Amino acid sequence: MSDKILIVDGYSILNRAYYGVPFLSNKEGFPTNGIYGFYGILLRLLDDRQPTHLAVAFDVHEPTFRHLRYEQYKGTRKPMPDDLKRQVPMLKQLLEDSGIPILTLPGYEADDLIGTAALKAQESGMEVLMLSGDRDLFQLVSPNCTLCIPRTRNKVTVTEYYREEEFTAEYGVTPEEFIAVKALMGDSSDNIPGVPHVGEKTALDLIRTYHGLDELYARLNDLKSARIRTLLAENEAQARLSYDLAKIERHAPLDFDPETARFSTLYTAKAYGDFEKLQIYSLLKRFPESAKNAWKAEQAAAASGGASVHAEKASESGRGKTVIGLTGGVGCGKSTVLSFLKEDYGALILQADRIAEEMMQPGGPSFDRLVKLLGPGVLNADGAIDRSRMSEMVFADPSLLLKVNAIVHPDTLAEVRRRIAGAKENLIVYEAALPEEACFDEIADAVLYVYASEQERMERLFFGRGYSFAKTESIMRRQLSEAEFRRIADAEVDNNGSEEEARISLAAAMAALKEKGLLS
Repeated sequence: MSDKILIVDGYSILNRAYYGVPFLSNKEGFPTNGIYGFYGILLRLLDDRQPTHLAVAFDVHEPTFRHLRYEQYKGTRKPMPDDLKRQVPMLKQLLEDSGIPILTLPGYEADDLIGTAALKAQESGMEVLMLSGDRDLFQLVSPNCTLCIPRTRNKVTVTEYYREEEFTAEYGVTPEEFIAVKALMGDSSDNIPGVPHVGEKTALDLIRTYHGLDELYARLNDLKSARIRTLLAENEAQARLSYDLAKIERHAPLDFDPETARFSTLYTAKAYGDFEKLQIYSLLKRFPESAKNAWKAEQAAAASGGASVHAEKASESGRGKTVIGLTGGVGCGKSTVLSFLKEDYGALILQADRIAEEMMQPGGPSFDRLVKLLGPGVLNADGAIDRSRMSEMVFADPSLLLKVNAIVHPDTLAEVRRRIAGAKENLIVYEAALPEEACFDEIADAVLYVYASEQERMERLFFGRGYSFAKTESIMRRQLSEAEFRRIADAEVDNNGSEEEARISLAAAMAALKEKGLLS
């Protein structure tokens, strides 16, 4: 059998599963319907198509290069329901415990990662299957790349398969031409504007005739409808912007070797333990006795104090320790609270910004790739990266920021995980200004939000740090809102007053975490 890779659009399939399966939970009340439905869709495709390789792509919740082009991109999206959001880290844990690679990259969407990984796989001679409910991926299909779309028919989920032949027969345009179709019709789910009053039927008719935006606009006077001519002429810039937003990036700086995604089974001992905790018994029945017995042996060894593969892995990943994510807006006084956590609670302090700086130093994992990206002009006389010069480059070309983040963020995250795993302290505090970018949902057992009012923070920046009023306002505009911080926080430290008052508030917050069972 020739090699065949299945690349799954993680959030797309999980979202479909969550809304397609009635609410389910384990006895502790943890929601499981999204995970249950995700595996139901995945297992049917695995059984049907028998891929030799498997990977799952997820978005990173931060601005992408498309947001830099169009600030309102995806601006109409509703936030993820809490019951669904709680299932995301567990799903990723399940996939990791089955040895399935997870593809993420700051500044890029899952579509871009799927497009990039699919191209790499095809170049290595693999057949490609893409599992998603997103029609955006139609532009990627080819004779050797199939889009698999789950549909519900008569209350039963079936999968429709599209290669280039099937797609062109149904839509009358090529996959590449479909980008222009979307540029004209827009997309309300992604808030891509398109051309006003041009729907899918009109867009398809136009591109079937002219095959792309360039030819369409070159022959605009050939159109019989004066109304369509006027709409297209008045909105050409918007149509071309929409094209750029709709086009999937197939050359993202994704470090992915398709061979690392070779797939054997989902039914590992660790995955058995995960499903047992979730109490999804219909999926547990699929596991062979060997996986079940291996899991029980590991549990018995861990309970008796003996060494086990699972126990070793738990130690390596930092399990058995408490990791607190600490966040808050600039000027809120996080450094003061960090000093209290170190002095009063013996915590190991890890700061994302400082670790990121280390990654960029000569000899650090990010250094060579940053110099290759930015050129030797980014170096100072000592051969180190000049942060001010790098900031100037990024300011002049905002797309560079995404490329820099795509290098530095994964290296920083890997180093944070390494330090947590090797820590002697039982309490680790991981501080970051952007919780989602720092992957708090995957790393932290609990999140502390250091709160100070906007007025208090502005005064600290203006009077305490000597920033100009314009710089202070600019910094404040880029911060997460109080509501966004509070949405992810498990407890809050009020740092509006004196240091002693902040210390008392921290003690109350730590007590609240302990009462919730989030702090040992």
